[in-house]
Amino acid sequence: MKPGRPLLLLVMCLGTHLRVSHAQGLVNARQFAESDPQLTMFKSIIEKLPRLHGILDTAIHKITLFAPSNQAWNKLDQSTKTALSTTGPYLEEVFKYHVLYHTDTAALTTANIIKGRTVAVETFDLRQVFLLQLANGRFSVNSALFTRSDIRCSNGYVHVIDTFLIPVGSSRLMNDYISSPSSDLLEFRGGGISEFNSWITGVPFSDTSITSVLRQQSFITVFAATNEAITKIPLNKRQSLQNDKSQLDKVLKSHVVSGKVLFSTRLKTLMASTDAISAAEGTIVVTQRDNKLYVSNNGIEGEIVVADIPVKNGVLHLISKVLNYIYNNAFEQLRDSGVTREFTTVITESGHVSNTESDLQSSTFAVTQFAPVDSAFTQLPQSLRHLLQTNHTIMTRVLQLHLIKGQRFELSYFTNGLQYNTGNGVLSFYRDHNVTFVEGDHVRARILRSDSVTNGIIHYIDTVMGVPFRTAQGEINNNSWLLSMKLALSMHNNLSQTLDTASDSFTVFAPNDTAFVTLLNTDNGKKLVNDKKYKDYYKKVLQRHVVRGQVLFSDTNQLITGELIVPSIFGQITLIRTLNGTFLVKHKRVTATVVRSNIGLTNGVLHIIDKVLFSDPEDLQQTSGVTYHPGNLLLGVTCIILSASSL
Repeated sequence: MKPGRPLLLLVMCLGTHLRVSHAQGLVNARQFAESDPQLTMFKSIIEKLPRLHGILDTAIHKITLFAPSNQAWNKLDQSTKTALSTTGPYLEEVFKYHVLYHTDTAALTTANIIKGRTVAVETFDLRQVFLLQLANGRFSVNSALFTRSDIRCSNGYVHVIDTFLIPVGSSRLMNDYISSPSSDLLEFRGGGISEFNSWITGVPFSDTSITSVLRQQSFITVFAATNEAITKIPLNKRQSLQNDKSQLDKVLKSHVVSGKVLFSTRLKTLMASTDAISAAEGTIVVTQRDNKLYVSNNGIEGEIVVADIPVKNGVLHLISKVLNYIYNNAFEQLRDSGVTREFTTVITESGHVSNTESDLQSSTFAVTQFAPVDSAFTQLPQSLRHLLQTNHTIMTRVLQLHLIKGQRFELSYFTNGLQYNTGNGVLSFYRDHNVTFVEGDHVRARILRSDSVTNGIIHYIDTVMGVPFRTAQGEINNNSWLLSMKLALSMHNNLSQTLDTASDSFTVFAPNDTAFVTLLNTDNGKKLVNDKKYKDYYKKVLQRHVVRGQVLFSDTNQLITGELIVPSIFGQITLIRTLNGTFLVKHKRVTATVVRSNIGLTNGVLHIIDKVLFSDPEDLQQTSGVTYHPGNLLLGVTCIILSASSL
């Protein structure tokens, strides 16, 4: 025990609380915690531990207190809240883990934390916490971020944090904790890690083996596959790996990062970094989707199902997949993934008219498969799902559109604007805020994640390409670029209902949100949108963006180069294809650029433009009724049927 600590403990045991003088008007750490309105839940914990008040009241030594905010309390699950509401050893343990006790040094401030360099310090009860200034400039302790820092008190400093620090294995080294983790804590989601540990003990010891790596006392991060993840592997392939000790050692080391302590707060900053995370075998890549963190190595990705278990020399995360063990071919992976059941059914049902199943099992050439997940099928209208499952022509066309034969393309290959001719259609790729999209036959899908397979790679997507499933109004309601257009149409129900008509056909030029911001920056634009007396005029302006009775894709023959004048519901507009391929829409003096083209609909096509086709000031002076141009009405046309008829 450190010098000075026996005296403090003796004072505490006698129930004598050391009071500080309010030098320079400062309160001590406990007084601050009990008076701050953002720390009321932490205050309630302190009040349950009167015999430990001396830790925060001490005037003999300096302390550093990490005080969890009320926001931190709200993030806890109910079982942890219950445990922290009961006086006992666990509550004391958690409380002490938030306090640094300095016998020979001053209290810790952010000035002591060097950017990018992890600092390990001992808490009051000799456990470890890890401090770091992240790449984005924020400060962290374990997985908690500082929300307020360097609050000076008479006996040290307080830092307010956004997450409670739960000790778990913080007094034990990584190797020891993995071999015998805490059995009473929530990290056992996924059935625990006993299988992972048995794999480790099954590898013969050497200076470079996984056991040697884990026994080191320096910083370490481990992503341990849960029992559930391991037992999902078919028994014969699991036994094959266990019998190949060299391969097993490599697979296990793919889960270990030596020399770094990577809590989730730091992992999130590394997603946008060009610096790869070097594992003991291979490279770790971090991604985030739907507020969930994923790690991958050699194309095998697992979700972090339990994050941030601190140990004395690092941090342990539990993951849902065994990294860097590729054992399925493409068809086997689709069959076993649990998220592509319907797509697998379409593949097997097409067996007598398509070679897709045999192509996906081939060992003679590589494949890149874009695989719609089950939710991609459930969002299709029932009639289209039935058509896809029973019409062999459409079934074959859709399967071919989703498969690249003879090539294995990693996600990084799909740069923004890339077009790739598969031989069965052209796929276009787009990137937006680190999200990659693929588009085929005018239907765009988001790439959710990827899996390496023995004969290539699978990219899971959220939409079935080549099968439009929304009306024009449905697309506007669900497109994140068109929130203002959605709002505008909500004030004109008749037009909204028209665009939702399945038995009609439309070409819609929908202004994006930036276009409406530009409109509202003009005096007459504000009048048009906000003044009720111009409501009918506003409707006419919106109708100008809709061509009824024609489905005009950007590659329509008349638009290869030159101009095409078409009647909108209200007046004529001119479509222009420039020599450099830019697609423009013009009305009088206003020219808008198509920033995203050819969004396939069940009742036509939608193009997103960067300006509202508002003729200022003429549109505020209109007195005539709506001019309606019916055009050539194509009843009941859907893009999927148009595609099928061209075969």
